[in-house]
Amino acid sequence: DDDDDDDNDDDDDDDVDGTCNSPPRFPGYEPMTEVETEEWGMLSRAVKYAHPHFIWSMMKDDIDFKFLQKDQYVNHFREGQAFTTKVGICKNLRQLSSFCQQNPDDFFPRCYILSSEEERAEFIDNYRLTAAISILKSYCGGANKRDRQWPGYLPTDAAGEDGGTASDAGSSTVTTSPDTSPETRRRRPRRVRIRRRTKASLKSTSRTSLDSNFSTTSLSDSTPLRKRPHSTIHPVMMACKICELYLMEKEHEFLDHEGECNELFTDEQWSNLISQFYLICHDHAIIDYPSGDVEEKGFRLLERLKEVMPQYNLDGVRNVWIVKPGAKSRGRGIFCVDRLDKILSMVEGISTLKESKWVVQKYIERPLLIHGTKFDIRQWFLVTDWNPMVLWFYKSSYLRFCGQHFTLKNLSPSIHLANNAIQRHLEVDSGRSSELPDDNMWSSDQFQDHLKSIGKADKWATIYQGMKDAIIGTLLSMQDIVDSRKHSFELFGADFMLTTDYCPWLIEINCSPALSASTQVTGRLCAAESNGDTVMKSPFEQSKCPASYHLNPVCIGCRFED
Repeated sequence: DDDDDDDNDDDDDDDVDGTCNSPPRFPGYEPMTEVETEEWGMLSRAVKYAHPHFIWSMMKDDIDFKFLQKDQYVNHFREGQAFTTKVGICKNLRQLSSFCQQNPDDFFPRCYILSSEEERAEFIDNYRLTAAISILKSYCGGANKRDRQWPGYLPTDAAGEDGGTASDAGSSTVTTSPDTSPETRRRRPRRVRIRRRTKASLKSTSRTSLDSNFSTTSLSDSTPLRKRPHSTIHPVMMACKICELYLMEKEHEFLDHEGECNELFTDEQWSNLISQFYLICHDHAIIDYPSGDVEEKGFRLLERLKEVMPQYNLDGVRNVWIVKPGAKSRGRGIFCVDRLDKILSMVEGISTLKESKWVVQKYIERPLLIHGTKFDIRQWFLVTDWNPMVLWFYKSSYLRFCGQHFTLKNLSPSIHLANNAIQRHLEVDSGRSSELPDDNMWSSDQFQDHLKSIGKADKWATIYQGMKDAIIGTLLSMQDIVDSRKHSFELFGADFMLTTDYCPWLIEINCSPALSASTQVTGRLCAAESNGDTVMKSPFEQSKCPASYHLNPVCIGCRFED
């Protein structure tokens, strides 16, 4: 798939509608008068054939790099789509281990290009593995158990999420983990049965819960599922076997277990496991099993998986993935799906090259929430050279909130996509906390104040350094791809999400990020009258400073740091 980067679908201007003819309307905005428009037109014609020393363009494709003179400064690098497209970052970030000891799985949720047959097969394998782990989580701590959770589970105060809700950063309540000692677990008898939800059971049985807000029904219908063929394996036993094989491969890399898992089970058994996964983790069917030894085995497997899987803490039990078209930006065409058949059917039969470049990325099912609401972080950074790498990190960032309470029971974009281009067209939930802003944005300073108020002031340093490390690792993996033109520079906007352990996860990187004063927060960050603290302060002024060959925003008073 060498042509995956040729679509020029850079994720530009993620927070505006992208139309040059319709400038954003923000408080204080005044369109140019007819006289002003005519004056600008005359000036434009006067310099039409002049040799510019500084070129600023919103679109990289508007610049013909072949005809640029060495003394011309330009605000883009060639081949930037290597990490500013969904396909580009998904494919190229895998080369990171060749450049440094960082592991992209530590900061970038696993991602696959569905237009590649090989990666589609890898995605199916990962979906099956995640489904097996989810079955173990549900069996060892969840809908079946009133008093405990699976290894690695963090308690929550947030609105109900199926299978591993995120903790709410808006609450300082600390819930202690329940007793999960072997003696406690062995006292509970099990029956070998998976029960189906029925209308009668909804009325006649009591509720159990995965956490304080996760509700399901203890099913009273004792009729087992459809009679299974002789070759069918109980889902808990099959899930244990799948996890064991995965751990053998991870812990004993010198042994070749590749393909062994698929060879051990037939297509019918895989299909049956996924169907039972839907019943257990989506429809909340209760798993009964007679042996405490199997439950012990499940707990031990989950503990070992937690140690070897960097992304264990971002998964819940629903196996939700986010599907993104490669040729669109600003949140268009993105949706969340939790069923394997639906994901695969969405990308089948698409003929055009650009439309066929779908990527599927593991959705963070356990995000950090503020007052029960999901958010992400937009962080600017500036690259002024690729060889050697010169990177400047902007000291301020901003949070973008969704307008609805977070839940995995509803996968609507209004709940799960924080893009301002989407949220500004939606109404804010009337029941949302009044402490959240109506325009769905906080500055990083406001976020730090919030962390202090809940006794987590020290977490910001961890978050900030984690974002730095993720961006540095990403750029290092692209260093041999992007053209290292000396008089080029480029501003980027990286989007991060936080998990319940305050770990930042890179979602994507955008070229030409929005710099309009669309809200009060961005107005303060982008305003031209902010005494040199604005991102837009011209790096071209560095040409007056012969002490350094590189563009240096520090020497012109910007809020960048290296």
